[in-house]
Amino acid sequence: MATGFEASILFECGASHGGVTAILPISWPRICGALLRDVGVQREEAMKTIFPTTLLFVLALASARFAQGPVGTAVCGPLDVRFDAQTAAGQPPAQPEPGKALVYVIEDFKKAPGEWGNPTIRVGLDGAWIGAVRANSYIFFSVDPGEHHLCTSWQSHLKRLSSLASFSHVTAEAGNTYYFRARITYVSAGHDVASMDLNLESVDPDEGRFLVASNRMSNSHPQK
Repeated sequence: MATGFEASILFECGASHGGVTAILPISWPRICGALLRDVGVQREEAMKTIFPTTLLFVLALASARFAQGPVGTAVCGPLDVRFDAQTAAGQPPAQPEPGKALVYVIEDFKKAPGEWGNPTIRVGLDGAWIGAVRANSYIFFSVDPGEHHLCTSWQSHLKRLSSLASFSHVTAEAGNTYYFRARITYVSAGHDVASMDLNLESVDPDEGRFLVASNRMSNSHPQK
């Protein structure tokens, strides 16, 4: 696309070559030729600079997107594993196991009026699936002290939803309890809902205990 300056040159020179040269100075075609050659040189020089930079950017972006597959699989678990999950009655443990830490992941989804169905969110730890949550339920599990990588992934037959995943990490200490919220939100565009989003975030222990007390446990198992 021509710049404003280039466009004005092209317009004027185009007009002069379109039959109105009689009212222009006799030297105008020569001036146009020189100006157009100058514009061409400037464009060529710009492309020499812009094209390699753009190419590097595109390649870097492609590499980053390609890396999401292995990274997501390594942190979450095999992407073809699916879970059946239902809420269940029960009481969470009062304290972590001796020498262990306890981790909770609570699904938080405030459905819009008229929304139906409940999403199933898979929960992964260090490259293996732990289970899944559904309908504002929670899951808990014990971990050894040290750094651990958490993942939540939307389980759906719809591509735009199944591609949603969120990641976090925790450096666990024995005897401590950690709370994470898998929050599903609507992403709006103007007055319309454009899409949905999934975020995994650490929450304050007081808020975490409140969320656990306000929701039911999740009972899940892999589909056969």
